[in-house]
Amino acid sequence: MIKFFSVLKYVFAKLRLDLTKRGLLILLFLIVLALGPIKYEGDITATIIAITLTFILLSVAIFTACYAHYLQNNLVLSIEKYRSGFGDYNQVEEKIFSGKKTPLTIKIPACRIFPFYGLKITWNFKNESPKDFALLLKGRFPISQNLVNEISFPHRGIWEIENLTLELEDLFGLSNISWIVNDEKVKQNYTVYPEEAPTSHFPILSSFYKTGDVITSSKEHLGEPLDLKRYHPSDGIKKISWKIFARSRVLMSRHQEAASSPEGEVALFCLARKTDDHTAAASLSYLQHLIDSDLEIIFGCLGQNQKIAHNLSSAEEMLLDNVWGIDTNDINGNVFSFISNIKEEQKDLNLQTLLFFLDYQILNDEKVFNTLTKIADELSSQQIEAIFLFTGTKPVISNNKDEKNNIIKANLKKLFLPPQPTYSSESFYPQFMNSALKNRWQVHSEEEYL
Repeated sequence: MIKFFSVLKYVFAKLRLDLTKRGLLILLFLIVLALGPIKYEGDITATIIAITLTFILLSVAIFTACYAHYLQNNLVLSIEKYRSGFGDYNQVEEKIFSGKKTPLTIKIPACRIFPFYGLKITWNFKNESPKDFALLLKGRFPISQNLVNEISFPHRGIWEIENLTLELEDLFGLSNISWIVNDEKVKQNYTVYPEEAPTSHFPILSSFYKTGDVITSSKEHLGEPLDLKRYHPSDGIKKISWKIFARSRVLMSRHQEAASSPEGEVALFCLARKTDDHTAAASLSYLQHLIDSDLEIIFGCLGQNQKIAHNLSSAEEMLLDNVWGIDTNDINGNVFSFISNIKEEQKDLNLQTLLFFLDYQILNDEKVFNTLTKIADELSSQQIEAIFLFTGTKPVISNNKDEKNNIIKANLKKLFLPPQPTYSSESFYPQFMNSALKNRWQVHSEEEYL
């Protein structure tokens, strides 16, 4: 009997067949019967059960392997990009946005999946695969046809289908076998754009100032009150920075940034991680605003493998192409490589301001917080002003720990009060703002300009 199981194992290995958990449990049950009632007691009932189950298990396994071999040689699949006006290939491909369901089509020939069997098709992407993206084929397909499967890409980028995984499994759940399809017909790529952000009107801040570039307006005020000067009684008590007074015993008053309408070039670096699609979209919206204002743009982003983008299409391409190369541990290298490229191109001008687009959530990472503060300090030492443009929702910081830890109060609030903002105790945004106030960095929030 032991030799029989050895032969069974050898057959499964030769057929490259995998038993499911249910199949393995049955096999284990057979081994128990063989080593127990059959070997020592000669139980006829146990012997019949063992032989019957072995026959069923072996028959299903062999048929699965043979049928899978047939499908490998005869089932030719191809993937086609979805187009508007399905079936009309003269139509233009629709633009794909992250987070929205997009139909993908797979063309299958006339075929038949035997009863009690299912063929699962899974799309495998080169860098990252969306979750739960598979198609199960059952029944008969009398003619060649296109099957549509909806997918939601989690973030922007160039998504390349590397191959397909086909898995044949009997519906009894006893055995399955899988294989990879690497044919060129199944390899496609999809350009996924960040979902368009609402238009925000961040102030236009030029990076290369010349005489007459900036027209200061004393009537219109933009930005957060971060300009500091020695207090004068005419400033009023409300403008006094009491934190600075507590540290230095010197009265300083805060004043808002004056609005400016510069002409020239704007240098912007987008700190959008692969999941920060809103930040990427907001930066593109801002670039369009600059172009509409007849300003030239100098654009860079995390993970960039190109030098500098000078137009909207190049900037969009950079944000899509560089998604898979983003490493938040190399923010410092990306930023100063960008600055080096700017200085190499703009030899006759001095870079005076550099705009950063970033999401509030990026400050949940302490390493990123430390890196950004170091970058801003280093830029200041080079006489370059760092200007931070935040996108997304500002984190709400709770100082009342007792209230947060009181479960009863929290549950009562849920019942009788409208939903409250999610508290974030992990964000380093307050520390960042303290550093900004201390070092006079400009900070702007998207929420203020929508």
